[in-house]
Amino acid sequence: MKTGSSDGLPMTRRETFAGVVGLSLVGCMSAPVIEQTSSPLDGEALYEDLQRYASFGPKRTGSPADHAVSGWLEAEARLSGAIVEASPFRVRQFMLDEAALDLPDGPVLIYPYWFPRAGEVTAPVTFDRTNAAGRVLVIDLPPGLGALRAMPRSVLQAQSSGAAALVLITHTPSGQPFAHGQTEPCAVPTLIAGGRDLTRLRTAASNSEPCRFVLRGSILEQATGWNVLARIGRSGPQVVVSTPTSAWTTSGGERGPGVALWLALMRRAAADPRGARWLFTAFSGHELDGAGSRAFLNSDLAPVPSDVAVWCHLGASIATRRFEPGPDGLLQPTDRPSTDASLLTNRSAWLPGLASAFAPTVFDPAISGPDRPARGELQLYFGAGYPTFGFEGPHDFFHTPGDTAATSGPDLLEPIAMALDRFLSERLG
Repeated sequence: MKTGSSDGLPMTRRETFAGVVGLSLVGCMSAPVIEQTSSPLDGEALYEDLQRYASFGPKRTGSPADHAVSGWLEAEARLSGAIVEASPFRVRQFMLDEAALDLPDGPVLIYPYWFPRAGEVTAPVTFDRTNAAGRVLVIDLPPGLGALRAMPRSVLQAQSSGAAALVLITHTPSGQPFAHGQTEPCAVPTLIAGGRDLTRLRTAASNSEPCRFVLRGSILEQATGWNVLARIGRSGPQVVVSTPTSAWTTSGGERGPGVALWLALMRRAAADPRGARWLFTAFSGHELDGAGSRAFLNSDLAPVPSDVAVWCHLGASIATRRFEPGPDGLLQPTDRPSTDASLLTNRSAWLPGLASAFAPTVFDPAISGPDRPARGELQLYFGAGYPTFGFEGPHDFFHTPGDTAATSGPDLLEPIAMALDRFLSERLG
C-alpha cells in the first residue's frame, strides 16, 4: 500500500502545516469551492458537497487531506457571509509513509492499528501464539464490539509471544478491515486485515509461507489540527451546529453526510437567520478521541451551556444506504436507507418535535441512556450539559476503506436536511 495509490487506502506522505494561531487556512491551501445554484437543502446540491468531501481521500488528523478539508470548509463559510475563525490545536500523531502486507499470492487489504509502531519484517505467518517468536502472528478477533475490546489485549499477547509483528482480523459486513486505535503506541507493529482475507492467511500459515510486513512512518509530537468556527446572526437564541471532519478513511458515508448537511444548514441560516445567533463548528481530531472538540470545549471559544438554545450534532452515518450480499457474496447497494445509526437527545421535551420532524425518515428519536449510549463527540456535548440532539452509529462500510461517496446519495440526504430544517425552525419558532 504505497503513497499515492489509487485503491482508496489511507497512505500519505509526511507533511506538517506551517500555520500559526489565527492564521486563515484559505491562504495556505487549495480547496475548490462549489458554486451553489440551487436550494442548499436540495439532494443533488448536498451530494455534490459529500462527493467533494470524499474526493480528499483519507483524512487522519494533521494530514494534508485533513488540512485541505478544513481549508475548503473555511472558504465555503466565508462565501456564505459568515464570520469565520480557524482555530488550531496540537496533537501527537503518527505520520504514515507506507503500510503493506504481502502474501506470496498478492497483497492483503489492510489498515494500520493506531497508534502505530513502525516495523518491517519478512517472516512466516502463524496463528499459533505458542510458536510466534520472530513470526507474523495472526489473531482472528470476535465479531462486533467484542473485536474492539479484544484489540489491546491481542497486542499484549503478541508482545508476550515474541512475535515480530501482528495482524488482527476484523469481521465487517464488507469483509474489509475495520480501522480502529488506541491513544498510546502499540507494543508490537500491528496491521488490521478483514475477514475476506482470513482463508488466504490460514493457507499461508499452514504452508509456512513468509509474508512481507511493512509499517513505516514517524511520530510528530506537535501535529496541527484545525477547528473551523462560523458565526451568523448577532442576536437572539444561540444555535450550535457541529460536525467532525477528520476520519480514518475516505469516510464518504460516516462523515460525508454530516459535512454536507453542515454546509447546507449554514447556507440556509445565512439566507434567513430566523432571529437566531448561529455557531457552526467543524472539528478535526475525531479519530483521536475527539481531540478537536475537546480543545474547543476547554477553550474560551465555547459558549456556556445556559447560553445555548439548541446544539445539533451531525455525527456518523446519518444518510447511508443499506447494502446486501449479492450472488458473489459481495455487498451490493439497495434502494433502502441504513437503519443502523441513532438519533439521540438529552431533552425529553424535544422528543415529540423530533419524532414529527423526522417522521418521513428512518430515525426514531430517543433519550440517551444506558440502553442507548451516546458515543464520540455527542457524548462530550451531553456530558458538558448542552441541550443537544444528534446522530451517531455505524453503517455497512463504517471505518473501512470502502466507505466512499457511493454509500450515500441525493435521495438519502434531502429528507434528512428537510427534517433538520423543520425541527430547528420549530425550536426557533
